[in-house]
Amino acid sequence: ALIVLYLAAIGIFHFEHDAQPDKFTSVFDSLWWAVSTLTTVGYGDIYPITPGGRLFTFVVLVLGLGVIAVPRA
Repeated sequence: ALIVLYLAAIGIFHFEHDAQPDKFTSVFDSLWWAVSTLTTVGYGDIYPITPGGRLFTFVVLVLGLGVIAVPRA
């Protein structure tokens, strides 16, 4: 789960940093988005606006459901 979390933070930083440099300032800051997305909480304070970021978010949400949320239930 930690590896998926780290890869999600790197991925969203790659897709969204240029479009939202004030929200995705570093990979470390992108970890907040990764944690809230992988745990399916999704607070809505940071969200993707680019098509690539939205597609990547879909993949991360599916991974979050399959790897973290469903096995815990």
